[in-house]
Amino acid sequence: MKKHGPWQINDSVKKYENPWLELREDQVIRPDQKQGIYSVITMRDGASVAAVDAERNIFLTKEFRYAIGKESIEVVSGGIDKNEKPLEAAKRELKEEMAISAKRWTDLGVVHPFTSMVESAAYLFLAQDLSFSQANPEETELIEVVKIPLKKAVEMVYNGTIQHAQSCVCILKAWNVLQNNK
Repeated sequence: MKKHGPWQINDSVKKYENPWLELREDQVIRPDQKQGIYSVITMRDGASVAAVDAERNIFLTKEFRYAIGKESIEVVSGGIDKNEKPLEAAKRELKEEMAISAKRWTDLGVVHPFTSMVESAAYLFLAQDLSFSQANPEETELIEVVKIPLKKAVEMVYNGTIQHAQSCVCILKAWNVLQNNK
């Protein structure tokens, strides 16, 4: 038995695993002292990047997301490889997906997008002083790069056009940093 906050875990069984996620089922004693089960999905941590140029344009991706069955407008995001630091992953993803490098990086913090069932952190960054080269996305990624004013991206968060959780937080935090550093 293992204490887990106000919960107690009596047993854990891995139900499924693939290269991207693991699903486990815990036999628990809930805070109300009743027995139950709790399922947890563990995924690799990720990094998300708001890349903003000197004119305050942000570079977003537009791509079909299989799980939701539609296109999604997002900041660059990707998984952190084993033994890789979040900032290294952010730099790699920005280069791979958009062929952008940045000289200046600001740590915007970390979010846990789906805390009730998913164990996975997303590290957020603002990238500035950008330079551009040739993109080299993964074979499964059909990415359209969208360049828009950061202010418009903020409006798109508020009006629901941008729905990806990490992107919403990353865009709003980047906006806040840039507004406070005029």
